[in-house]
Amino acid sequence: MKLSSTAGIIAASNIKRAHPMYKVGAISIVERIIITLQDAGVFPIAVVTSDLDKELQYRLQKYGVVFLKHPNPEDSQLFSAFTLGMEFFKLTNENVLCTPVNTPMFSSETVRMLIDNSDGNVALPSFGGKCGHPVLIPSSLIDSLTSYKGPDGLKGAIMEKGMVKEIEVDDPGILLSTHRKEDLEKFYNSRSGYLVSPYVPLSIQRELVFFDPRLKLLLFLIDKTHRVSTSASLMRLSFSKAWSLLNTFESEAGFPVVERKQGGHSGGRTLLTQRGQEFFASYLSFEMEVKKCTEEAFRDNLSKLF
Repeated sequence: MKLSSTAGIIAASNIKRAHPMYKVGAISIVERIIITLQDAGVFPIAVVTSDLDKELQYRLQKYGVVFLKHPNPEDSQLFSAFTLGMEFFKLTNENVLCTPVNTPMFSSETVRMLIDNSDGNVALPSFGGKCGHPVLIPSSLIDSLTSYKGPDGLKGAIMEKGMVKEIEVDDPGILLSTHRKEDLEKFYNSRSGYLVSPYVPLSIQRELVFFDPRLKLLLFLIDKTHRVSTSASLMRLSFSKAWSLLNTFESEAGFPVVERKQGGHSGGRTLLTQRGQEFFASYLSFEMEVKKCTEEAFRDNLSKLF
């Protein structure tokens, strides 16, 4: 089942250089990137992190993201973190947007332009003749890029493949990073108005809320891994809490969303039911329509005030 088209990978694993909790404005840079990607419709989002960074994982649980543990958090190569994320999304046939955590100021409009105009190429945003982040990689190229063994990381892998498209964007944020914090802060202070956007948290309820962003991600992961335990672990969610979310859904919605399959040499599996798949597909369409209507209403009524 195809549940999405573009996933996100945020490389935040290098414990000496990443500083994902560094704040620009009222929120951390990793939160800013997640919000920007979600605003552009990117789903799911994987944060590649060190297992040592418990505060980061605790703070980000509410955003409904996947946590991928980097086996060597001292590794300074971004490519190793991106490869870990691309390998994870490979089986789901997702295009992926890759960005280091220290480049938090690109806009959601830039992300949409990359998604809409890549034409099957690696898409690089460009401003003033310089390329920045994030980088869009089509699913068809993931195998060849992750097999790259040269010394030049993601740039070398992209150049070796040759299928590159630079997309000009009106967004200097693609070039700004925490390596020059004063420039980052200056840009934030001068352009804070363009960061304003509508935010409508979606949930579905009868008497209790039975579907929200956490369950959306949990169902996606169950569809990918066929394991509730594995899916919960990737979200840093307890096994009992994962089943509580599923049981609440089924009780309130009135139909089973998952089914257990027993046996086989690898043990039992958990799959989405046919009704569960139909619900998920319909929810994604509903979510897209709500987002479109919200953006139009915001543009017509409020955007001129910022």
